[in-house]
Amino acid sequence: MSTSDRFQTDDLDTPRLEAWRCEMHQRHGPRVTIHFTNNRRSMVSLRRLPGHGAVLRIQKGFETAPGAILEDLSLLLSRQNPAAWSRVCAFAKTLPASGPPLKAGANERVNTCGKIYDLQPLLEEINREFFDSALPTRITWGQKKPSRRGRRRSRSLQFGSWDESLDLIRIHPALDDPRVPRDFLRYLIHHELCHAASPPVPTPGGPRKIHHADFKALEARFPNRTRMEAIGKRLFNQITRERG
Repeated sequence: MSTSDRFQTDDLDTPRLEAWRCEMHQRHGPRVTIHFTNNRRSMVSLRRLPGHGAVLRIQKGFETAPGAILEDLSLLLSRQNPAAWSRVCAFAKTLPASGPPLKAGANERVNTCGKIYDLQPLLEEINREFFDSALPTRITWGQKKPSRRGRRRSRSLQFGSWDESLDLIRIHPALDDPRVPRDFLRYLIHHELCHAASPPVPTPGGPRKIHHADFKALEARFPNRTRMEAIGKRLFNQITRERG
């Protein structure tokens, strides 16, 4: 892949960022890729690649970032640094919403408050503990589907999902149940936020890879995962048995 392919220079409205991107290429070499976006939800994201590579996506509002913030970004391209990441995220939160119109479905009704659990504080809690409150992802309980008499229910059941186009997590309404441990919902929300923080990556000639190395590294930070997976299996069997 040529330099011109990886570092396009057609964003004439961000001359300072373009100069900074060229400097980063000289400093870090071909192992890093930098994209400028108009994303109105995710102002900054950093995905690490095998072999110490990195893909950085920042909103064009970083054109006005102080030099110290750009230096923090340069540091993050080389290695993890929680303090630098916190400073970058703090600046990102000051940027006004901009960019193209929201995609179809962005105004979908969001229902976070169930009979037993309110998902919003759980989302904010996990976002703060594991992602420095940097993710703008929303969350909702999924819609209950009407039962169909005379038809056998499938044993397939998806506890949670992340809608990439809307940056929205949906949690299956069957989990709004007093028998579901709060920690399991935390685990599930953390899993879906890992998808938002480290989206699927393209593979040569094939489908995008969802559970890639960077995603797995983020997921591994949640404690007691083996116990949570066992709880998930028990809940799956319990719910599908009751539905049947």
